[in-house]
Parts: sequence; C-alpha cells; structure tokens
Amino acid sequence: MTECCLVRDLLPLYEDREVSAESAAVIRRHLDECPACQDYARHLHHVIRAMQHPQEISYDADRYAELLQRIHRRSQIRRAALIAALAGAGYALYKHANDDEE
Repeated sequence: MTECCLVRDLLPLYEDREVSAESAAVIRRHLDECPACQDYARHLHHVIRAMQHPQEISYDADRYAELLQRIHRRSQIRRAALIAALAGAGYALYKHANDDEE
C-alpha cells in the first residue's frame, strides 16, 4: 500500500515525463503489477488531458441533465431536512415554554 501511495504521488510527474529514468522504470514496473494503480493512472491521464485540451471535451446532454437533477434532488432533501429540524426545534421550544407555565 505504501508503494501505491508513492506511485500515485509521482504519477503527475511521470505523466509529464518529469521523473528520472530510474523512477520511471519503478513506476512502470509497479503499474504492470497493480490493477488499482493502473485504473488510477488511466483516470489521471484523462483528467490531465482534459485540463490541457478543454475544447476537446464533449459531454453527454442526458448525463449532464441527470447530474443536474441529482444535485437539485439533494438540495431539496437538505432543505426538507433543515425545515424538519427547525420545526422540531420550534416544537421543543414551545413545549419547554408551556412546561414552565404549568
């Protein structure tokens, strides 16, 4: 696991060819043996490419709409939870005030 952490820390430099030949060899050897780091390297490669060439990014309108719906739904859930918490707090204060009068 420690080796995975070190390799993942070095992957951006490896991707930019900013590591020594010895370090590159160690990273390549690790990537050949570690599927989790291979996946991470693939993801990182796509992220770096997208940052370097943002005009080449295409998006799926349906996926974008679905993402917006999920964000909106989460916002509504949070709003409902806040309202419920405030209603509960209001009821508790009301109950406490009425208990003091009795």
